[in-house]
Amino acid sequence: MGWSIVAWWLVLLGQTGAAEGPVEAAGGRSDAGARLAAVVDDASTAGLTNGKHYYASNERDLHLFEPTVRGLGGALVAVAADPGYVLAGWMRASLVVFVDLDPEIVALHSVYAALFAASATPEAFLGLWADAGRERAVAVISGAAPAGEVARSVAVFLAAQPEISRRFADLGRRMAASKTRWFGDDQALFDHVRGLVTTGQVVVKRADLTREGAALAIGEGLTASGEAVGALYLSNIEQYFMYNTGFRAVVGALPFSAEGVALRTLPGRPAGFEYIAQNGRELQGRLGDRRVRSVYRLRGFSKREDPGAFLQGRSLFWIRGEGAGEGGPRVGQGGGG
Repeated sequence: MGWSIVAWWLVLLGQTGAAEGPVEAAGGRSDAGARLAAVVDDASTAGLTNGKHYYASNERDLHLFEPTVRGLGGALVAVAADPGYVLAGWMRASLVVFVDLDPEIVALHSVYAALFAASATPEAFLGLWADAGRERAVAVISGAAPAGEVARSVAVFLAAQPEISRRFADLGRRMAASKTRWFGDDQALFDHVRGLVTTGQVVVKRADLTREGAALAIGEGLTASGEAVGALYLSNIEQYFMYNTGFRAVVGALPFSAEGVALRTLPGRPAGFEYIAQNGRELQGRLGDRRVRSVYRLRGFSKREDPGAFLQGRSLFWIRGEGAGEGGPRVGQGGGG
């Protein structure tokens, strides 16, 4: 995205009229939110996955997680962007903590915050991401961004908008086909997510989940404030690394509730991802076993043992390891693959 295009949009703002001042939280943050907001970002993180910015998720069957997290409550710790907002609505999260390696995605969440705050309905919010709403969205973002960050915020929006617009359109179709309500078509779910944003209960940190830096401090802050984790959303990041001391420590520090879950995806066949759920406390226990070196070992999947094996795309799989106990899948959440 060239800066000449950004400058053109900023000139256009003089004709559209931007909102004045930054978006303010409608109420004070919770103790947990305040503690986490004070966590210092990692000064540096690992390189970009596949050398690109993932403005929008390509997990097209996210609805498969809805029965698992419905009404779960507690804090959501999530990577990426749009899936976290969807999950937060379903689980009625009390707090959302986004972590990402990519400073561009960290900045993208400020764009989300501005557009959520400016929208009273799901239709209005989605409209700001559509091509027809681009001019109005730039005005909103420019009025919400702190002094000195307007150009950066607008640049991120303009780079991300085409991809996110397509993503929300696709999500809408797929949610409708599966008869799953989400914040994009349900006012109550939208109000919950928007409320989290406008009351400062969405915290965004640049952090590496494989290092004992900001990510470890997040777990410590949640524990100190008595805020239980209802869900940890990892997307498919685990396919890109072996479990190390840092990752084990970061996940081990999260205060999962008894029913708290870890959610992840892995590429499957014939298309799409396998959506994988696991009790959070069970995951912590399994990570204590140094023989569990990767997500594929955790999943019980080995190409070496079965070269023809593959994960089943567009399906939900529950990892049920030893010691799941009372924290195992709740009744009615579906079975394994």
